[in-house]
Amino acid sequence: MLADFVKLVINTIKNPREVALKVSLITLPPVTLWSLVVLVVIISVLLSELANWLLPVGPTQPSLILISSPFLATVVLTVLMAIMIFLTFFIGKLFGGTGSIESTISIIVWLQTTMIALQVVQLVLIPFLPSLAMVLGFLAGILFFWLYVNFILVLHGFTSLGKVFFGVIASMLGVIFLFSLLIGTLISTFSFGA
Repeated sequence: MLADFVKLVINTIKNPREVALKVSLITLPPVTLWSLVVLVVIISVLLSELANWLLPVGPTQPSLILISSPFLATVVLTVLMAIMIFLTFFIGKLFGGTGSIESTISIIVWLQTTMIALQVVQLVLIPFLPSLAMVLGFLAGILFFWLYVNFILVLHGFTSLGKVFFGVIASMLGVIFLFSLLIGTLISTFSFGA
């Protein structure tokens, strides 16, 4: 079972479109799919907490607010993952994509599962080769984006990887701008009220 999982993770990195197609064809009830979303978030938070415990934290290193509260981290990351799922689905549909919401959830869950597998490798490296573990963390971020673009291509039946790549970049910038605008408006409103 573990060997099959490792093989699938490796195959995801080597041939993301093939795996994305297989994952998108999996049919599970919506309740099960959303339960898997929460499960992968919980596992990811636990691994992050373990990594934070293993890594030496110096006085000059900034600490994230979420690190001090695993529960808050789980809630926030679950919400962010849900937003990611809906944006992936609706923006894809906006540009003529054919993916279903169920397939979108399945693909995003598997993407996060692949990242969890890399987190485990990183955890193993931290006590012995912390510098290499940090490099792996950086490479995992790049890999996440690459897999995400390929997954969207398969999910929505698009044909141009380049267009999907620039579409994801544009969507990310748009979302960041809207969130910044929203946060700025809220801060201004509360500051004015105070």
